[in-house]
Amino acid sequence: MWRLLREFRRSQLLDKVSVVQAGHVVLRQAAAPVDPRAIASEEIQAIVGKMHKILDDTEHHGLSAPQIGVALQIMIVQITARQLKDLGKRTVSALQMTELRRRVFINPKLSIIDSSVVIEREGCLSVFGHSACVPRAREVCVSGLDENGEQVQLRARGWAARIVQHEIDHLQGLLFVDKMKSRTFANDHWIDRR
Repeated sequence: MWRLLREFRRSQLLDKVSVVQAGHVVLRQAAAPVDPRAIASEEIQAIVGKMHKILDDTEHHGLSAPQIGVALQIMIVQITARQLKDLGKRTVSALQMTELRRRVFINPKLSIIDSSVVIEREGCLSVFGHSACVPRAREVCVSGLDENGEQVQLRARGWAARIVQHEIDHLQGLLFVDKMKSRTFANDHWIDRR
């Protein structure tokens, strides 16, 4: 972990980092756990800060540290009121979406609460402009540490559960294309949206 932090700092990526795309080696690595004593460090706080900024800029539902080129177990999930409004009531209802305040998880652990499979279309900032239908568990629980080093836990159902599982996959070196129904993979430009 310390080597990764030194490389991150030495590369001065903080000012110019963006979301890495499929094909980047870090997206296919298992992310290393963060030493809890390092959470308050300038480096970890900078990584979390950069992730917050990217989510502010993109208004996406989640992001993991590997997506900004850092192979550490850090992820952020959210469903904002604005996202819900933009999608409309019909889509929000169909996808079982409810507002989820932004949450940071460091060294997250996932447990499945309801293993019923739900298949929905999802995309990813690291496979930009493409999406596919992906099977996911209906309800999960994720626990870990937040950006202050405090224990946190989230029980997530519906779309929130999908976001959590998607980000956990990133920490294991997986992309949604590894789990998708291959015949549903599409360039988003050509998809009729609900």
